[in-house]
Parts: sequence; structure tokens; C-alpha cells
Amino acid sequence: MRSELIKTKISIPNICENHFKRPHLVELLNSSSQGKLILLNAPAGYGKSTLIVEWIQNNKCSFAWYSLAETDNNVRTFLLYLVEALKEIESSIGSKLLDEIEIIDTIGIEAILISLINDLNNFQEQVVIVFDDYHFIEDIDIQKGVAFLLEHIPNNVSLVITTRNSLPLPLTKMRAKNKLIEITENELRFSKEEIGFFVNDYLPYKLSSKKIEIIEEKTEGWVTSLLLLIMSMKKDQNIDDFINSISGNHLLVYDYLLEEVLKNQPLVIQEFLMTTSLLDRFNQSIGSYLLRITKEKTKEIIETLNASNLFMINLDNQREWFRYHHLFKDFLQKRFIEYYNQEAIDLKTFKKASNWFVEHGLTEEAITYSLKAKDYVLSAKLIELKWVDMDLNFKSSIWLNWVKQVPENIINKQPVLLAGYAWALLDNSITLGVKELLNKTINLCEEENTSAIIYDNVTYQKMPSIIYSAKAYLFTMSNEYDKAHDYILKAKRFKKENVYEKRVVDSIMGLALWYRGDLDSAYKLFTNNITSIKMKIGVSSAVGKLLVEQGKLFEAEEYYKDVINLIDNEEGICNQLQPSLLLGLSNISMLKGNKLQALDYLELAKEIGKYNHILSFKYEYYKQLSYIQKYNFNYTDSLSSLSKAEHYYHNQASPVLHSVEYLKYDIYLEQGRNNKTKDINELINIDDLSYMNQQKLVFNLRHLLLLIVKFKKHELLKETIKISEILLKLFDSEDRVLKRIEVNIILSILYELDDKETQSIKSIDKALQIASYEGFKLPFIEYGEFIINMFYEYKNSLPNTKFVFEVRTQIEKVLKYKENKLSPARIELLTPLSKRELEVLTLISRGSSNDEISKELFLAVSTVKNYNRNLFEKLQVKNRTEAVNKAKEYNLI
Repeated sequence: MRSELIKTKISIPNICENHFKRPHLVELLNSSSQGKLILLNAPAGYGKSTLIVEWIQNNKCSFAWYSLAETDNNVRTFLLYLVEALKEIESSIGSKLLDEIEIIDTIGIEAILISLINDLNNFQEQVVIVFDDYHFIEDIDIQKGVAFLLEHIPNNVSLVITTRNSLPLPLTKMRAKNKLIEITENELRFSKEEIGFFVNDYLPYKLSSKKIEIIEEKTEGWVTSLLLLIMSMKKDQNIDDFINSISGNHLLVYDYLLEEVLKNQPLVIQEFLMTTSLLDRFNQSIGSYLLRITKEKTKEIIETLNASNLFMINLDNQREWFRYHHLFKDFLQKRFIEYYNQEAIDLKTFKKASNWFVEHGLTEEAITYSLKAKDYVLSAKLIELKWVDMDLNFKSSIWLNWVKQVPENIINKQPVLLAGYAWALLDNSITLGVKELLNKTINLCEEENTSAIIYDNVTYQKMPSIIYSAKAYLFTMSNEYDKAHDYILKAKRFKKENVYEKRVVDSIMGLALWYRGDLDSAYKLFTNNITSIKMKIGVSSAVGKLLVEQGKLFEAEEYYKDVINLIDNEEGICNQLQPSLLLGLSNISMLKGNKLQALDYLELAKEIGKYNHILSFKYEYYKQLSYIQKYNFNYTDSLSSLSKAEHYYHNQASPVLHSVEYLKYDIYLEQGRNNKTKDINELINIDDLSYMNQQKLVFNLRHLLLLIVKFKKHELLKETIKISEILLKLFDSEDRVLKRIEVNIILSILYELDDKETQSIKSIDKALQIASYEGFKLPFIEYGEFIINMFYEYKNSLPNTKFVFEVRTQIEKVLKYKENKLSPARIELLTPLSKRELEVLTLISRGSSNDEISKELFLAVSTVKNYNRNLFEKLQVKNRTEAVNKAKEYNLI
């Protein structure tokens, strides 16, 4: 009988020598102590079997492998193969079981397994039994036998099960006893970094980080889809078009899903899968509604899908809402069209979906599906009713995308919708078309026999105030501050209940005053009458910038942190602003001279702001990145970041004091490119002393200084001193803290060049005095190479304080770093490691696992993994060993 067994079923499969290795998962498997169940539960094609084979190749234990199939659903067949696999390790194991197998119907599988368990216990060496593709097993006796084996498994034995389904095994009990290690699709998914290495290893060319991001988003790290797509990419000449068009409709992916997944399902489940794939998410109720089947039947189908691991992803802890893997969803939608012999998806299904979401009060999704159904009358109604809520929650870009899909002839009948459209454009820094929309709104409101359609009557009563405030905002964005001020006064003249959101009106008035340079009054308007958390969050970005502009770094830092905590504690509220607040903290850290902390905040802002809808975020992000790169003397990268900032620039209401143009000129001069400087007449022109021009004047002053010091333009010295003294007097009178510090530093350098030591000492001393109150160190670091000698030459004349010592020490460190910057090892590290990344790297070098690092640094394991990916990318390595070796080469550890 044993001679009839298929030997390949108990042979460990071969894998390619150059297969993509996953050491972090092998490390997780190695961490399992004996006597545990190792369960790999994931859909088809996630690399479960390959991972176990890789583990076996790196493990000294004895392994018994059993590849299961539908034909193994016979208890005798199952036991014969199991024993045969174990005899590959030791011929005596299972001999008694074979003698008793014919009486299994009499004594039961548990009694027969006792002898096998005793044989394994007596063997003493470490043994691992692998049941591969266990989802094929449906036989109740086999299930009972495996459960019995697990309950009494010897300490020297581990059981590994790979499956696509949930198992009828005592997993809860094993979890409670800490005897279970589970690896699911979440762990098996390839990370962005792994996808990059994986794809670039297989292709004859390298893909950019952006293309890798697109592949990650579309495949969600599913390894089989990656392999199938790579096969297609090798044949496709136009890679850009191919990557942008990745879907479940690609031939190889489509065939795989059709043969491996869909055809094996009953017809009712196929229909459920295809219909619900039209939705971004679904639950039992909407599934029942769309397919006209009972809720009990829908519940049964969902439970079957969940148990079968059919690429269905649970979206909440209550297991109420679900979605499909992106590629599976694309495949199902195409299959839907083929199955029902349609040229496109029937709009009636979307119409039914929108009705269900309306009935259940889920307006945003109701809008999405009414637009897909082309039911624009319903869409326009729902979009109008949702405007105020979306506007106050900083979701205007999403709302704008909706309203743009509604035909113009419908929008033109709804004054509230027209006004909302104008405001949404302004909120997204778009001025084109705003005047036309406001004029249409006015005309529609003034018609005597109006044909206007109004759904939101409360908002309609505020229409005059809404229009005036929109015009004021529009003038603010075009730098017409006096007109903005006049129109905002008009917006406030109505009865309290008819004034459009007093906070909005006050904020626009605050912006107008800010542009005029009246920072104290602007601050009061932004912060007075704050009556809710939402209000405080809404003005937080502007308030934080105002505090920094007033020189109140400590207060600004606490304010940003306080608002971020409010956002964290108020789930879902205004979280679009959080990345901008983190950029604010990054800027404060830079001003205090803490570049590593600034980089930490910047990277956190990037991660959280990945899907940010506020258009100014990317502009501010790249500008802040350029600052950090500049002060790490990565001038080329800094200029590149500034170019990206220019690309993302949009008109915005809050003042832009540091223009990209001037930041670029600053770097050109640092690089010694005097051909890139501005005209001298422009640099010495101080006719316009208005607030909005003051930062430009400081930039010009800095450029004049660099021309004198670096390019020996000594003929400009006297004129530059004169201009500096005029500007300092202005900034002293208006208490412009940061500008006072910088101009005093510039004057100290100019006076020294003009042999006026007393005045030079007085200026540097004044700069240090002003800066010490709030910890401004960056201005001194910026001019470090010109002032470092003053700390020694004027030592007896300068205050002997901790702050002065810290400034001098930091300048010395920066200058030393600059001197060593172009060493062969350093030049490859384009982006410096943050403080936290260095801590993680140090622990990696000590051999700490991700779990150990998470406990040491009080971080989530997922956060540690993110730091690992960032480290590998920055060090340009593929694994921990390479990372440690390169870090030692760089003297980082």
C-alpha cells in the first residue's frame, strides 16, 4: 500500500536559488519556541509555502513535509502520508500506527495518534511537521486528529500549517497559552521597499520610487500579482503607460484569478462577489439590498468569503464593513460586465447603492454613487446640503471634485451650490472662475420671479454675507488688502444669525491685518471667541505662524503640540491640518538649531500627509525640506526641493514671506555662483518698507553681505551698512524679532569689516541677547563661518551664558561637518538619518529583533518596520546586515 504513495507530496519543494529572501519573516519563525503551532493564513499566491521552504533552508531542525490536496480527505490516506513523511526523518516513527490503521473505525483517530505522539516524544531531536495547503482538508476525523495532536504535541515538535481558510482548531486556547504564532496576509504583503528591490531585481532596468509607489498601491504587496506583472512588463515597451494602467484586467492576473479563485465558487457567491465589487465598501445590509436576497443568506455568504480568505479585507473591529483587494476588485468588475453581457456596468446598480446610502444617512457615499449613476439632480441636492459640513471640516477639495462632475445647467439653478463652488475654489487656492460664480449667485438671488432651487434654506439666508466674505478672501489672495478689509466689514454688518460663520469672517479680517503688518491685532482676531475644538483647530496653522513671526517660539511650539493632541483625541476631526502643524514644529526646531528633530517632524508630516487634500501642504513640505538640505550642505538637493515647491505653489491667503525665488538666489551665492545674483540697484533699493516687502529686504541685505565677503565687492560696504542701520531702526520700532536678530548679526560682520570693533561687539551682543529669550540659534548658524572668530576675539565682552556657549559649540560642529561633508563615504548619504533612526540602527547592530526594538524604544512594531524601511532606503541597502556594514563604514555606529 505504501508503494502507491506519491513521493513528491512528502518532498520539500524546490525554490529558485535567487528567489527574493524575506529575512525578517524567517527571523519571526526562528523566534518560535518548540511546542507551538505556526499558522500561515492568507489568500492564494501570498508566498506561504515559499517562506516555509526558505525557513527550512536556514534551520537545523528535522522537517516532515506533507503537501495536501482534495484527494487527502480520507483519514487513512492522511495518516499514511503523515507517517511516510516522518519516516524520512527516522524510520521507526509511526510503525505502531501503521499496524493499527486498519482498526481506526473501531478505536478512533485519537487512540491511533497516541503511539505516534509517543514516538515523536521519544525521538528527542527537534522536529517540524509541515501541512501545506491545509484548506483542502474538510474531513471531520482528520480535523479531530490534528486538534488532538496539537493538544498533546511534545515539546520537541512544532506543527506548521499553511492555509487559505480559517481552521476548526483550538486556536483561542493556543493563543491564551502563548503557543501560537500567526502570520497573515498583513505580514506576507511586500512593503514598498521590498517591492522596489523585488521588481528591480527581475527587470533589466530600474524603476523610480514613484513607479514603485504606484505598483505598491495597485498590488497591495501581493507577491503573485507582482510576478505576473513583471512577466508582462518584460514584454511591454511603454512601461509608464503599463504601470499607470495596472489592474486586475491584465491577462495573466485575470487568468490566475479566474482559474484559481472565482471558478471554484458556487454561482450565488460569484454573483455576490461581482455585484459588491462595484462598491468601495459593503456590508450585510447593502449586499442583501442589491442582490435581493435575505440578510441571513448574505450573512452566510460573507462568513464563507471571510473563512475562505477570498481577498476580502475587514475594515472594522466589529467585522461589519469589508472591501476587496484592488486587483481582485478590478477583475470582478470586468467579470461582471462579461457575465451579464453588457458594454459597461449597469447604472441601475449604482442608483440602488446611492438610495441605500441615503436611507442610512451616509451622505458622502450616497453622493459618490449618485454621480456614478448619473443621477445629477440627486447629486446636486446632496452636495449642496453637505457643503457647510465639508467646508468646516477642511474637506473642500473632495467637495470640489464632486461639484465639478455636476452639469453646469443644474448648478446654475442652485445659488447655495454656486456660492459653495466659489468658496471651494478659494479654499483650494484657485481664483480662476470665482468672480463668474459669485456674479451668477448674485443674479440668481436678485431675480424677482426666481427659478432658484434651494435645499439648504439656513445657508441661503446668509447668502449676502457669504458673497461679501468670498470677495474679501479673493482680494486677500490677490494682495488687495484694503479692498479685502472693506468687503469683510460689509460681510459683518448683518444680523448675527445671518453672518456667514463668524470665525470665517474674523479669520479673513485677521489675514488682512496680517498683510498690513498688524500682527497683534491679527492674532487677537484669530484667537478671540474660540468656542469649540473645531474652531481652534481651524485657525491653528495661521495662529502658529503668527506666533513664530512675533518671535514667540516656545508659545508657538506648545500651541502646535496642544492642537495636534486635540486632533488625535477627536477622531476624524480636521485631521487634514495635522501635517501642516508638524511642518510648523519642524520649522521651530530648525530655528532652535535642532536639525535632527526638524527632520523627524518633517518625515512624520510626510507620512501623515501622504493623502493630504490641502493644496499648500506639498509646497510648504518641499520648502521646509530644502531648508534642512541646505543646512546639511546638500545644495543640489535643496535646489531640487525648491523646484518641486514651485511646482506645487498655489495662491494662498496667508502671507508667503520666504519666496522660493529668493531662497534659490541664497543657495546660488552659497555655491559661489555670483552670476546668479540680482542686480545691485535692486538689492540696495529700500523704497518699499511695507511689511510684505520686509523679508525681501532682509534677503537683499544678506546677498549684499555675501557679495562683500565672498566675492570681494568691498565698494558695497558703506552703502550696505547704511541700509542695515535703516532697516534695524524699522524692525526695532515694529518689534520684528527674527529680523532684528539677523540684521544685528549682519551689522556685526559689516562693522568688523569696517574696523569698527566696538559697534561690532555691540551688534553681536544685542543679537545674542534678543535670541536667548526664545532660543533662536539658526540665524547664528547661518552666518557661522563669518562670526565664529568673534566668540573668541570678543570673549571678554560677550556674556558668559549657557546660550552663548551652546551657539558657539553648535557653530563649531556645523563648520566641522561642512569641512568633512564631501568625504567619499558621506557624499552617498543624500538624506541624513534622524535621531530616532540612529537609535533603531544602533539596536539593529546589536542584533535586536523588531519586537525587542519596539519594547526598548516604546514604539509599535509597525513603526519600527517603517523606520527599518526608511533606513534601508537612505543607506541604499537591502537588509539589516548590509545596513550595519554601511553604517560602520559611515561611522554612524
